[in-house]
Amino acid sequence: MSLTREELKSLGLEGDAIETVMTELGKEKTAAQDLQHKLDDANSDKEALSTQVKERDEKIASLGETAGASEKLKEQVSQLQNSIKEKDDAHASELAKNKLDSAVKLALVEANVHDPNDVISQIDLETVKLEDGKVKGLDEQIKSVKENKPYLFKEEQPSKPGIKPFKTGNASGGGAEVKSLNDLTLEEQNKLYKEDPDQWHTLAGQ
Repeated sequence: MSLTREELKSLGLEGDAIETVMTELGKEKTAAQDLQHKLDDANSDKEALSTQVKERDEKIASLGETAGASEKLKEQVSQLQNSIKEKDDAHASELAKNKLDSAVKLALVEANVHDPNDVISQIDLETVKLEDGKVKGLDEQIKSVKENKPYLFKEEQPSKPGIKPFKTGNASGGGAEVKSLNDLTLEEQNKLYKEDPDQWHTLAGQ
């Protein structure tokens, strides 16, 4: 409460009494102002702290969302990598199978079968492998099929009249019998052409 000197005089106070009251009122006013300042400071600190807490909570929430997005992205990348690997493995397996099938069919054609597809069903492909371009584990199976089901193979044609046997290797023997120029190296073909042109032409027609 704030009183003026005139109001104090109207209450019957005079001189020193008025000054004493005014001094006490001034002290109370100052104390009240200090208290208000402290209260304002406290409210300001509270608001600042509240703002800091809010900002902290927002950052934590944001970090949580970022971490969640990062984990989700990692999971998606991992799934994509696994899918690509599965497709690559399947493609490599299919490619290897196609190469083996082609090599086996070529070997069956060279074995004079009527239809490679009819014979390939008689072959255990699990034991056949393609190594360095050569088919392993097939010859014995072809031989077995030929013995048990000869009708799947063409009859061997006798050599045409006038074709002389020709073997690779030295003159003392030991070489393989040649049925066409494809069985000879380029050097052997040149040698045969020089030594026996007729035989060379005969083999060239095979």
